[in-house]
Amino acid sequence: GVGFPTVRPILGRVPPGSYAARAHLHSGDVILAVNGHASANWGAVALDLVGGLMHSHVIRIRYQSRKGSVRTTFMHIQNRRSFTVPGHLLKRLGLKPGIPAFPAVIRKVLPNSPAASAGVEPGDRILSIAGLKVSDFHQLARYIAHHANARVQLVWQRQGRIFDRLLILGVHQVQGHRVGFLGVEA
Repeated sequence: GVGFPTVRPILGRVPPGSYAARAHLHSGDVILAVNGHASANWGAVALDLVGGLMHSHVIRIRYQSRKGSVRTTFMHIQNRRSFTVPGHLLKRLGLKPGIPAFPAVIRKVLPNSPAASAGVEPGDRILSIAGLKVSDFHQLARYIAHHANARVQLVWQRQGRIFDRLLILGVHQVQGHRVGFLGVEA
């Protein structure tokens, strides 16, 4: 809806010396399970980490390496109680989400959205927004999220033809924050 696909827990850069680095996790690894609970996305990973840290200083992580092999590793957390306080849990453990590059090809256009009003259709590829060249869907989603109510020029391609429309991004309230909305999913 807002433009953020549910992102699989793929690791980005793993800071040297972090808990993740000491557990031999690397950029590109995909977290499959935390303490035996399947991890479909980063939200599930965070919840299972907090739950695990309430009971033990050892966290078991099953992951798939970049080369495709499935392995299990352990994080041994010192002062685990400090990690159960809401905040930057993933970052403190060295688990930085990696963002896979999804092309900005639209899979779904939400009805009555700014995208629908402009004439965007499934299969269209977004080329630029407000003059900025769009290289992938995450870049598009980030721009939209930070520009609620903005008047933007949207350029897209459909079967070789280029479309160009001026539109006003919508607004959603997400956890008390105004977030821009185009109404497309990749």
